[in-house]
Amino acid sequence: MNKLFNISLFFIMFILLIACSNENIEKVNFYKTESFSESEAEKSSLIEITDTKTINNLRKAFNSAKKQPGIVDMVSPEYKVNIGEKSYLLWISEKSGTIMDVEDTHTIYSLSNESIKSINELITSKFDK
Repeated sequence: MNKLFNISLFFIMFILLIACSNENIEKVNFYKTESFSESEAEKSSLIEITDTKTINNLRKAFNSAKKQPGIVDMVSPEYKVNIGEKSYLLWISEKSGTIMDVEDTHTIYSLSNESIKSINELITSKFDK
């Protein structure tokens, strides 16, 4: 009986974990920024992304970013990105990409080369029109 209970409990927890991790995100907002202050995001620079494939690629890029050790001392970010309930600051160039969770400004994460290329293409196509 105890074994059956443990298996059932494991199965329920597994289902809950899967359900919670698959948050249905319908849009991603990109803003050009001037500073770390959330109120400084240029509302006129809002780019709203609703394409499911693009949203999934952005989620993958941000979720796979690698945490960097050390003390963080960053210049003002170039972009603010809202993905579902999470907000990030983004610094990006052709060769590097860094994100920071707005709720943890003491930690940065580096984007992969593939993610940098993908995000640069997205930004170029949306902001440089």
